Amino acid sequence: MAVCALLYLGFLCINPVSGGSERLLTGEIRVESWGYWPSTGVRVEAPGWEARVFASSDNVEAVNTSAFSKACEGEVCLQYYVNCRPEMDQMRQCFFAILREGQKQPVEINITAYGVEREQAALRSISFVTENGVRIPLETMTARSLTESPYCKRVGRSDKGPIFEPACAYLNP
Repeated sequence: MAVCALLYLGFLCINPVSGGSERLLTGEIRVESWGYWPSTGVRVEAPGWEARVFASSDNVEAVNTSAFSKACEGEVCLQYYVNCRPEMDQMRQCFFAILREGQKQPVEINITAYGVEREQAALRSISFVTENGVRIPLETMTARSLTESPYCKRVGRSDKGPIFEPACAYLNP
């Protein structure tokens, strides 16, 4: 049974699986949401992994669209950025930024897992539901980004304002 959380920018569905092939019991997961200034989001805890989803914030940064890949389910697509990396003591960290058409601010998903097996369980457990009602699982978002961040990076300053990296030159004065 999937648990879906309505967020400011869409739906997030959690259909939890364990690190192995067996399903988690409903009592083994915890979902809490918040919707207060300055952000809106959901936190999901399951044995061995946690996901924090931020759907909106008052800190809006310009997105470097060249850092994003495309994930589709049928004819419905969204743009995403993902960067997964090992941390200390077998911990794994995955950061997703999901940008839907017509939105300037991505939904951010931070996943922390104890080992690769639990990381894969988290990616199998979470789907993003588009405004068309189509579920796009995080596990299908396999293109890992080569950039450190999905946001435009400032590289200098002129007398007219900040100067951004070449991929975001459209922001330069």
